[in-house]
Amino acid sequence: MSCYLIGIGGTGAKCIEAATHLSAAGLLPDNELYTLFVDPDESNGNLEQAKVTLDRHIKGQKMTLGSASLFQTRVRRAKPSVWSPFGENSGSELQLRSSFSYSQMRAQDEEIAGLFDVLYSDDEKKADLAVGFRGHPSIGAAVMAQQLSLSETEPWTTFRRLVSNDAGTGDKARIFLCGSVFGGTGAAGLPTIGKLIRQELKSGESDNFEIACGLVLPYFSFEGTPKDEDIKAEAKSFVPNAQAALNYYWNKRHDDIFDGMYVVGDPAMSSVGDASVGGPTQENKPHFVELLVALSAADFFETGTGAGQVALMSRSEGGLEWSDLPYPRSSELRQKLSQLVHFSFAYLSTYKPALDAIRSGERGSYAFPWYVDLVQQAGARLQDDQVWKQFENLETYAQRLLKWTAEIHETASQTDISLFDCKAFSSRDPEGNEIELRDEREFRRRRFGVLDRPNSESETDELSNVWNRLSSASSPREIGGAGSFIQALHEACNPDNFSS
Repeated sequence: MSCYLIGIGGTGAKCIEAATHLSAAGLLPDNELYTLFVDPDESNGNLEQAKVTLDRHIKGQKMTLGSASLFQTRVRRAKPSVWSPFGENSGSELQLRSSFSYSQMRAQDEEIAGLFDVLYSDDEKKADLAVGFRGHPSIGAAVMAQQLSLSETEPWTTFRRLVSNDAGTGDKARIFLCGSVFGGTGAAGLPTIGKLIRQELKSGESDNFEIACGLVLPYFSFEGTPKDEDIKAEAKSFVPNAQAALNYYWNKRHDDIFDGMYVVGDPAMSSVGDASVGGPTQENKPHFVELLVALSAADFFETGTGAGQVALMSRSEGGLEWSDLPYPRSSELRQKLSQLVHFSFAYLSTYKPALDAIRSGERGSYAFPWYVDLVQQAGARLQDDQVWKQFENLETYAQRLLKWTAEIHETASQTDISLFDCKAFSSRDPEGNEIELRDEREFRRRRFGVLDRPNSESETDELSNVWNRLSSASSPREIGGAGSFIQALHEACNPDNFSS
């Protein structure tokens, strides 16, 4: 069975980023995950961040890591990875009236043109859509319905072929769409794309598939509105928009489109700063709601869902703890996500600096028994650019993972999130605005053993114990190159091995 994850709009992209971290931790099914972004605004900052994180995961999964759960899920990007309803014209000045050939419509059919005039104002018809649908889902739904075809448009043709291949082998394909229902692109795309996928797949060779969605209710707001813009998203409209969307799904029989729905939001909406009309400046910080949507996808991929099922999520009032995170096996969620965070902490604070010193000649390899046993004897040479790129890619991924972890703890200012002790590896910049990773020399190493117990006052020497375990490990014969060391370090950072 293959799984398909489609992120629609900026929120959908951020949910894919969260799912990428779950995948790296080994918390998604260990088969192929096909990812596809949908956004008319390909310069969207949220989208770009998600694409970079996904790229680091895909490079990491190319290493041979044996039985390690690290990068276990084989992630596959759509080609192209982002579908825009404007195709090759995406990024140029685009308008609703040009997309529908309004002048030609007016000349050929006055009645249709008149209906178009009734449905859309002059401002909506003339708005530049190169940066998205500006909080107007009626615009986005019209454009997407006109442009999306599973039989004629890439990457949808490949998507359809893969789903059909699954059906041909007797597997049930599981397709998960995610996005917000209070903005423009997500609100337009979720029902429109979901309905088109169901209609076109059911008209094909098989209906051996399930479709679910993560409906994201308002969870953030912004200050002011973009200047000099007639058509724009406005934070004051988020809640009414969400109410209208939920009424739509209820009245239009959502189970005709989706086999299951996961509804997630946060009433204490977090501010993301000044308003942005779109483009690179639309770069919101990660939020725990996106993690909840990613966990919804994990649940669906593993268990499927009953027809028409709607899952509502709740948590402890005022806080978010491990017990609040929805996952079929809660103890495994904590263990694997903690293992990934511990691994990233250890790699950045201790092992990558040692590899840097060995490669530069500053330190001799004899000072690091684990290096001799797990790197040299595995046939890896740090002077080999291909090997070194693997270590550097892992460094970048670990940095992104720890920063993402710290930011989801800080973004929701009215929610006390108690998953990790992020102050052990991050801090705010001097102005108090941005979350930054600490310098490798300033990681609080004595907190390593209790990273997933942020309220504990204990300090441990578990990082030294990891070093000792690595120094007595031997390189597995079936694993070579950088993977031998990385697999061993990941296993040594399993919190089940730590003293309580």
